[in-house]
Amino acid sequence: MHNGQMGYWENRSSGAGNNEHTTRAFVAVGPSEAEKAARAEKVAKEKQQAEEAAKAFAAKTAAASAAAEKERQNAISAAAAAGQHQTVPDARNNLNQATAEASRLKTVADNALNTAKNKRKEAIDAVPVATQAEKKYQDLQQSIKGLTQNNNGQYGTQKWEVISSNKEHDHWGYRFYPSGITKAQVDAAQNDAVNKRNAATSLASQATAAEQASLQASAAYNAAETRRQAAQAALASAEQAAAAERKRQEAEAAAAAAAEKKRQADAAAKAAEEARAIAEKAKALQARCTAADKLKSSEIQAVRGIPATAAPFAIPLTWSTASRGGFTLSADAAASLGAFISEALATLSVAVVANPVALTIAGLVLSKSVGVGSDMVPGRDISSMMPGDAFGLPDTAALNKAADQKTSVSMPVRGRLVMNDSGILDVQLVKTNTAGAVKVARAVLDKETGYWGYTLPAVADVPAQTIFVSPADALGANGPLTLSGPVPLPERILHTGDQISAPQATDKTVTPVADDLDLDDIILVLPPESGLKPLYVMYRSPRNMPGTVSGKGQNVGNNWMGGASTGDGAPVPSQIADKLRGKTFGSFDSSRRAFW
Repeated sequence: MHNGQMGYWENRSSGAGNNEHTTRAFVAVGPSEAEKAARAEKVAKEKQQAEEAAKAFAAKTAAASAAAEKERQNAISAAAAAGQHQTVPDARNNLNQATAEASRLKTVADNALNTAKNKRKEAIDAVPVATQAEKKYQDLQQSIKGLTQNNNGQYGTQKWEVISSNKEHDHWGYRFYPSGITKAQVDAAQNDAVNKRNAATSLASQATAAEQASLQASAAYNAAETRRQAAQAALASAEQAAAAERKRQEAEAAAAAAAEKKRQADAAAKAAEEARAIAEKAKALQARCTAADKLKSSEIQAVRGIPATAAPFAIPLTWSTASRGGFTLSADAAASLGAFISEALATLSVAVVANPVALTIAGLVLSKSVGVGSDMVPGRDISSMMPGDAFGLPDTAALNKAADQKTSVSMPVRGRLVMNDSGILDVQLVKTNTAGAVKVARAVLDKETGYWGYTLPAVADVPAQTIFVSPADALGANGPLTLSGPVPLPERILHTGDQISAPQATDKTVTPVADDLDLDDIILVLPPESGLKPLYVMYRSPRNMPGTVSGKGQNVGNNWMGGASTGDGAPVPSQIADKLRGKTFGSFDSSRRAFW
């Protein structure tokens, strides 16, 4: 090997006689390593190009198929929508035509694809054939390097040597040694290499053209197949539309038959619903009327609640009467009376007393017969209320706890209702030498009226009484009776100089009262959702109700008081009974004062 070239060395002579020269020449055999590498690289590149062309054709075919499928789906959707407006015969005729056209173009596309595949295979197969022919020609070229061509077109080598001899001397000359390779062989190999390379190049172009024709034929077939499937979808849609139209006509016929029946049923149902609504409204109104009448029963004392946000003496005093509702002070009357009561409570709170004393804070004028001067009648049950915070009562949480535990609250100053000798129902504040224990109770919601109620403790020989406290914003007596919310409160507003009397601001006279006080009061706690203050309630007892003296008494001696503290006590002397018999007193205390 010499310089990467396989071959051999030989000696070559030139000149003659004394001028003969011998040189050493390298005769190459076959291509060099560089030529082999270049040839291998060319073969690999040509093979790669052929394979890439085949792959590109496959990719184009797949892309064309995907695009055709997308277009096909769009066309099918559009055709399905359009088919709703076609007749079934027209749609079927379109499908037959599209099917025939698609079948024809399918055959064309298949033939074109086979042709393209065959041409590409021929082009790929032609590459190594051309390469082999070129290699053969190049090998011949390599073999004749350094050789001489004679007149016969042969390639070989010449040597200077004795070509003949005689007795006198030798004859020298060039002798030709043929290599076996002729110029005709080299030219034939060259022509064969060129022709086969041209054939390979031509086949590659033909394969590309065939592939393009195949793509076009496939596109035409895909379009035809799309039209066929679209026509098929249109036919299905047309058939569905025809079936739907038949059903629609049948349904319309049935609907027409049922329409009048439904109309009549709807009219009957509407009439029944209207009658039901009227009946329910009448029932609800009757229930509301019953609830409103409930406030006017002889067992119910209704009164307006005091808002929790009101100042302690903004609404200082109210009354609730059985069957007649509440008595509420007007703003001017409440202002003046509130100031007086505040000062009266302050006076009594600091007073130190050995025996009970009372201070009258207001009086309610009651008529002596029905319909004369007032809606009030002597003997009718009545209670009076004051806001709990006016007395400095514990907070609502403490009051609720006392109600739950059934314990009492200590009150140094309490109140009572007393009928005086003038027939006026006085509200008095009472201070005793020891604080009194007042019961605490919860009011509960009455769903009929929307008020919060509490039944007062039972008293012998007196009908049971329940106090109903309205929401602060309940409608008054003249309010409309609605179907929801609290019912209107039977209520009368008292103005200054009206049915209410009150001491002068400077008249805070404290008077002694009997030791055996009978105070009937209770602290009433309203639920938080009511938004109302706790109320201090003073209700009447039989001792404070009007009555007429009866009985004859007994003749007694000088020591008739001696048995007052034993047995049933001492009898009333007949001479005193004769003087008091038939007289009417506003309360037991009034009759006792007259007795003594």
